[in-house]
Amino acid sequence: MGNPMDLGDILDPTGLIVAVESCLELENIDGLVLSFIYEPQAEMIFGRKIAAPEEILAFLKDLSQAKNKPIAFSPVAQRDDIEEFKRLGVFPVFNDPLECVLGLRFLRNYWLNKYPTRSSEI
Repeated sequence: MGNPMDLGDILDPTGLIVAVESCLELENIDGLVLSFIYEPQAEMIFGRKIAAPEEILAFLKDLSQAKNKPIAFSPVAQRDDIEEFKRLGVFPVFNDPLECVLGLRFLRNYWLNKYPTRSSEI
């Protein structure tokens, strides 16, 4: 495993879920930038609804809280689809991975300023 980790084309969302959960369980991982191709028409290919935006965001929110680690998410999708994720307001959604990294940096800096005596831990 490396940083960043490219999982290639995963056609079954279960593989992505296992990879994300496994990464967040690692002690030396403090947070995660997650970016994957989102195509709302994929359900037509597979004949079933794979994951609606609200399901994806609820999963990420629950996982982030359960592991007590931040996840910054940016779907690779059409602008309208990204805006749909954002409109839901369930979980932070960024336009691209760079914005994700900047968001995590702001979060880190916030905690460093709030707890300066613990900065060696962060």
